[in-house]
Amino acid sequence: MMQIFFGFLRLTQSNLTTKIMLSGISVKATLTTTTTTFSLRAKNLHLLRRSCYRGCYFSSSSVLPRGGFGFGKRATGETTSLYFSSPPTTITTTRRHPFLTTGTNKITAARGGISTTTTTTTTRRRSGNTDVSTTTATTVTAEEEEKKQQQKPAKDLFRFNYDHDIRTTETMLPFNADKYGGVVVNSDEYDYDTDEAFASALDESLESWKESNVRGCWVKVPIANASYVPIVVSRGFHFHHAEKEYVMLTKWLAENEENKLPAAATHHVGIGAFVTRVNPTDSSKRDVLMVQELRGPAAGRDLWKLPTGLLDVGEDVPEAAVREVMEETGVKSEFVSILSARHSHGTHFGRSDMFFVVALKALSDELIRCPKEIEKVEWKDLEFFANNPKVQEGTAMWALNKKCYEFAQGKMTGLQSDFYPAGMNRPKPVRVYFGEEKSGGSKL
Repeated sequence: MMQIFFGFLRLTQSNLTTKIMLSGISVKATLTTTTTTFSLRAKNLHLLRRSCYRGCYFSSSSVLPRGGFGFGKRATGETTSLYFSSPPTTITTTRRHPFLTTGTNKITAARGGISTTTTTTTTRRRSGNTDVSTTTATTVTAEEEEKKQQQKPAKDLFRFNYDHDIRTTETMLPFNADKYGGVVVNSDEYDYDTDEAFASALDESLESWKESNVRGCWVKVPIANASYVPIVVSRGFHFHHAEKEYVMLTKWLAENEENKLPAAATHHVGIGAFVTRVNPTDSSKRDVLMVQELRGPAAGRDLWKLPTGLLDVGEDVPEAAVREVMEETGVKSEFVSILSARHSHGTHFGRSDMFFVVALKALSDELIRCPKEIEKVEWKDLEFFANNPKVQEGTAMWALNKKCYEFAQGKMTGLQSDFYPAGMNRPKPVRVYFGEEKSGGSKL
């Protein structure tokens, strides 16, 4: 039996299959389980009817949770299939929580030669004894949609196992299973209107992960949802690390195994740039680019030193050295070799420090001092560099400078580098550093 009742299309028979013709659109509703009522807002049907006049194309089918639009009686596991006559519109529903029901209509249309996608989202929540509904609509062009899809990160086949057998449900937090027996919840893939909804999803997820013998879990919380942090902490999570946009929390679930989750980043990585040029008035001499810093431990000491700086995320050591030299002194340069490294501990906030001395060849002579970081910048004679009166003999700086001097005299070689495929499903090549080949027996 089919009837129009209070603005709804209402199907009131169990195990019913029926078809309706609406403005040339064939709609077929199949109730797959025993049920008393299924309702669909007339407004949503009007949306389909209007879009038909705009040259829309409709998908062959979609499977919806019972009551997915927030109306009608529902039972756990019940679904309703809607079929449309032509491709490609999709009707989907997002996760449902005890206090929140959300339905989303996504319609692709062709108007005036421009393909657009309109997404209409209806959210229904319970406020006391009253149902409150909110509807929003967003329209994007096909080009914008394609660009958005291209910006999505590719699957990380090196870290994640996408064929896992961990139990999942629609109301759990979205996660990826890593190849160490853990799960990672990415904030880019979830959004909840209330803290209660997030807490409910987290509790269900933890229960499922424990049943599936997940060893550890990582939950990324963006700064926009900072109110989730106390909820996650109250479930036994600990802070792992934080960035400008998010905080990462972890929890070890395996009760009969020692916590094997790795610590946060343990090191800062910095560079010192040994930049040389041929002296413009005497080709037998070499000049070294040196600076005096405006701030920091070396400032105010009348100390001439190499330009230094920290690596950016995703930056190789040679590129960092070239960049820092350009930023601090205005000199263009190119990578020659890595000469030496210093390893120290207990530096900033208790972290360790790796410092690489990089040999660079100057490609320009003009000096442009960075006024925010550098007090003075000059080309200094190589002999001044080697016998710097402000550098104490026997210290780490003295040892590093000595190796630079020997390199400039041709008495030693540094590490070269080349790029190789990373292997093991890692998408980007990696940089490998190695010493030069030489004749003679092995020292091993």
